[in-house]
Amino acid sequence: MPHPRQPGHLLPCRPAYRDASRRIASGRWDPAGRPCGRVRRRPPPTLGGYPAQPLREALGVRVEEYRPLRRSERIVLSDGTHSTTWSESLRSEGTETLATYTHGMLAGSPPSPALLRHRIGLLPLHPLDDTDCRALVGRLRKEAGVQPDVPDLPTGVEAVTRRAPDDRHRHVLINHRADAVPLPDPAHDLLTATTAHELPPGGCAVLRTR
Repeated sequence: MPHPRQPGHLLPCRPAYRDASRRIASGRWDPAGRPCGRVRRRPPPTLGGYPAQPLREALGVRVEEYRPLRRSERIVLSDGTHSTTWSESLRSEGTETLATYTHGMLAGSPPSPALLRHRIGLLPLHPLDDTDCRALVGRLRKEAGVQPDVPDLPTGVEAVTRRAPDDRHRHVLINHRADAVPLPDPAHDLLTATTAHELPPGGCAVLRTR
């Protein structure tokens, strides 16, 4: 499952739309948020609603109206999550509604969907606050059976695994926290040529595992 900070298809050309649609049709997860499919790199502007086709068909959702939130405004969704930045009036076109708006102009009868999931595994992401977004991604990861390559790392430690053709693995770790983080399994750090037992604040390591 891609990380939610991946590019959101903000300025895609038609081949990029088609590529995204093919990825979705093949069963891959593809999170999408408010920038998705709004404009194009070159004129003319995209017509027919947002996000643009064929991405809208793949997403199974049509945006009727954007509604940015005021600085002090906070909205709560029906699943208990909330946002302080953005809302939008959505129309489901074959998707499952996971959460709706509970108050405000979008909480009509029926209320507008806020979180939608496509039957083939696509999730249009409403701009949730960081804590709620992490919880949502964790839930999706669990449903998809995805396990971290480096388990038991706390929030704020980024881990990416690089695999060579000869099956050698390298774990690239970055500590974004202000405190040191003990490593669950100490390993040889290629950057310092020593055995790493912890990541210092703001530190990084490239661990050789096999």
